[in-house]
Amino acid sequence: MNSRLSFNCAAMLCVMFVSHFAISQQFTSAYELLAEMTNSADRLNYSGLVTYEKSGRLKTLKVLHLARDEISYEKIVHVDGPKGEFAQWRHRAACKGLNPMISGNDLPSLNEDSLKRFAGSYSFEIRGQSRVASRIGTLLFIKPNDQFRLPYILTIDQQSNLILKSVILDLSGKPLERFQFIEIAIGGDLDLLELPASAATGNSNSNCNLGFIEQEQRQWLVDWVPPGFVMTSSEKNEATDHTTMVFSDGLASFSVFVISGSKSSGLPSFTSSSGATTVVSVKLNLDGAPITVSVVGEIPQATGKKIAQSILQSSETTKTP
Repeated sequence: MNSRLSFNCAAMLCVMFVSHFAISQQFTSAYELLAEMTNSADRLNYSGLVTYEKSGRLKTLKVLHLARDEISYEKIVHVDGPKGEFAQWRHRAACKGLNPMISGNDLPSLNEDSLKRFAGSYSFEIRGQSRVASRIGTLLFIKPNDQFRLPYILTIDQQSNLILKSVILDLSGKPLERFQFIEIAIGGDLDLLELPASAATGNSNSNCNLGFIEQEQRQWLVDWVPPGFVMTSSEKNEATDHTTMVFSDGLASFSVFVISGSKSSGLPSFTSSSGATTVVSVKLNLDGAPITVSVVGEIPQATGKKIAQSILQSSETTKTP
């Protein structure tokens, strides 16, 4: 996300003359803009070219989104580099809202449920206007309320409420990743297109279950996660004794991988970053047994280390809210 972005606060004199009522109105307006964005994305037909920049690498993707009744279809094709294609469809009744931009393959995802969840962990501020893909958009700054997650800047189309640009920043305000439409078409002939036949088969490849996840007895337990994060999926491979847990606050997400037994001893401890994605791997010894815990996600490195070091072996069935 390569234009220079600034986090300058409003001048003190201006702040002194802004009433509490005006500040409250601004927050409500920003939140309502975000809510309109999640609602509009489900129902609009659009296609275009998107650039995705991460760690100095730039990819171009061709995207298509079609919505018919309660079904939404999304397709992503890699235009440059290695060939790749991703497609999925969803029932809106089950998912309660779809992605405002595109889903899967590193692209951001929001829906009505996630919006409600992350509203308590971030504050929202409208920061003027910007022109993206020949369209005028509203700049929305999403600021975390703590140091455990990352800030975002979104550019939301003023006519359609679709995301035109998404920037993830580090805690100092430096851009880490950027998604940006360089061409986009909304409605028109796209409204006449039929959904692919696969969209009517009932074989959805998306997972919309963001509810309570029970942890089976004697599974690994993540004893600390940042406030607002909940477990959205959990899986144990009995053959390899590997456990994977995924957590989300509705906007950001991270995965925790636990490897125990002899395979853990050969794995190193390390910390690295690629764009907004942090990878932290630590070696722990619990009750004389070595384990390796890896945390991968859109969080600061310090957050990833704290999560990894909080792993416990659960002796009781617990439920994550």
